[in-house]
Amino acid sequence: MQFCLLYCTFKTIRFCNTNFWGSVYPTHFAVPHLRKTNGKIIVNSSLGALLGAPGGCVYNASKAALISFYESLRFEVSPTVTITILMLGFIQTDFITAKYTHLKKDLRDVVPTMEVEPCAKVVVDGIRKGATYITEPRIFKTNVLLKLLFPQVHHFFYSCFSSLVENYKSSL
Repeated sequence: MQFCLLYCTFKTIRFCNTNFWGSVYPTHFAVPHLRKTNGKIIVNSSLGALLGAPGGCVYNASKAALISFYESLRFEVSPTVTITILMLGFIQTDFITAKYTHLKKDLRDVVPTMEVEPCAKVVVDGIRKGATYITEPRIFKTNVLLKLLFPQVHHFFYSCFSSLVENYKSSL
């Protein structure tokens, strides 16, 4: 039990150092310059921060912390600095293939995915227009609404998803 807790703590620290502090530290040093130049901050979060997913609790928590931090920072730096939070789902890269995941199938065969170039175009266009949030693939906006309005249906959907994971176990 003690080893499990130590491993969980180490894993959590590693994810938070990369996903949270890896964004917050540079932002701290960039804000004075961004205020002088009416700059933009682009935050690379994840839909997992809002939707959660089996086996991703530590990763999702680190991305949720990003959203919370930058939503709060938005009040402190606006209107001089704008902040766009990206909440991307599954983009068609090697990362979502069965070779790189613990899944029995490639994710692109199971859930909606988006090709890299169209996603990049949507992101750049959204930033140019001053979007505060960009969610891609767009179908996942429905999932966020579904979770808020019908949490039991959301839970059922993700319970079915966990059956695709080989030897599924908690990410803790």
